[in-house]
Formats: sequence, structure tokens, C-alpha cells
Amino acid sequence: MVWGSSQSVRPTSTSWTPATDLPIGQYQWSVVAISSAATGSLKSSPVTRSVHIGVPTFIAPVSNSTSSVKTPTFSWTPIAGATSYELWVDRTDVARSKMIYRTGLTSASFTATTPLPAGTYRAWVRAVSSTGASSVYSAEVRFTITAVTPDKLLPADDLRFTRLLTAELISAADSDGLRSRVNRPQQLPSAIMDEGTRNTQPKTTHIANVAIASFPNVGESRDSELDEAMVQFTLLGF
Repeated sequence: MVWGSSQSVRPTSTSWTPATDLPIGQYQWSVVAISSAATGSLKSSPVTRSVHIGVPTFIAPVSNSTSSVKTPTFSWTPIAGATSYELWVDRTDVARSKMIYRTGLTSASFTATTPLPAGTYRAWVRAVSSTGASSVYSAEVRFTITAVTPDKLLPADDLRFTRLLTAELISAADSDGLRSRVNRPQQLPSAIMDEGTRNTQPKTTHIANVAIASFPNVGESRDSELDEAMVQFTLLGF
């Protein structure tokens, strides 16, 4: 005979399995041997065990995955009987605990609200029942967040940028009354030469990633007869 907290059963073998899952909680049982004459032995020492709520399993992020997304979404398998979940995230490359620690999550997912710095992380989740009983923590999931590297301009992008800037420089020169001539971006002259200001030293003005050779006194020579206005710009290294 097996004695439980509120019931007894009489199995005919030396083992017994409940017909339905036991509710979450703590249980104690003892065993008594009964002979065919209906005489019983002394009751065994009681055994106490707890029935825990199920343990979640991470769906995302995938273990050992790498991403540049700094606000990752964590999701896991929902657990029957769970009314909330507890999520714990540590950073491992600099040993910082609880970069994310949330309790009372009522759905089986959570998206970080504060961006996480680049680094390596591990996370756990556990389920909590309506009685406050918690499952053990899930198997940890490890993941990496990488820094975002700016894209570099491709050669085709450089050429398009060169043509656009050349057109802007020519337009600006024409608006100042200068007669400009630039055949192709690949054949731009090496300096601006103004007959009226030949001895003026050019200065370099930086606009974004472009250096333009310009002269402050160009406006003073608008009445001069110019043979040619030549413009140089140099794409700076990225």
C-alpha cells in the first residue's frame, strides 16, 4: 500500500505510477507491505518530493549565434501552468551580471528595451506558477553582439560621386562669371589658376570627404579676361 498526503492505493507490484499528472506542489509518501491475510508491515520512512512546473527552452536567440542587433528578442517555449516567466542575461566578456533581469513577464518573449553593447552574452529563463513555484532555470543560451561597421563606398559609387561634384563645381564657377572647362572627372586639372591672382596660395576647404582647392580672391578678378578656370578635388581615403 502506498500512502499519500490525501489518498492511498494498493498496487500489486513493487511500483506505481499516477494515472494523471500531479499538480505542482510538494508530496510525501510511505509504503506498507500487506500479506494475503491482510496483515501489514510497519510503514516505511516517508519520502518527500516536489513536482515542479515545466522548464522552458529557448527558441531565440539561437545558441552560439552572432548578430549586430543590439536590442535582441528572446523567446522560449510556453509552459502549461505558468503565469509568468523570469529572464536573466549576463555579459561574459567583461563579467557583468544581470545586463537584463526581468520578472513577471506574462508572455513567452521579451525584446530588450536598452541597447546592449557589443560583446558575448548568456541567458536563462524559468517559469513561475500561480502559487509562486518556480521551475529550474533553462539550459543557457550563448550569443554574441557585434559592432556595426560602416559600409565603404564602392568604385562605382566613387565615380558617381565624382561626376555629381564636378557638375556642382562647374555650376558654381559659371554663377561667378567664370568660363569653366572640365572634360572628364578623370582628367581634372591639378589646381585653380586665375591670371589675376597667380601668386595667391590656395587653401584647402574640407566638405565631407572631399577636399576642394579654392581661392578667397576669385571674386575680385571677375572683370579679368580668363582663358580657363580649372578645378581640382581629391577624394580622401575612407
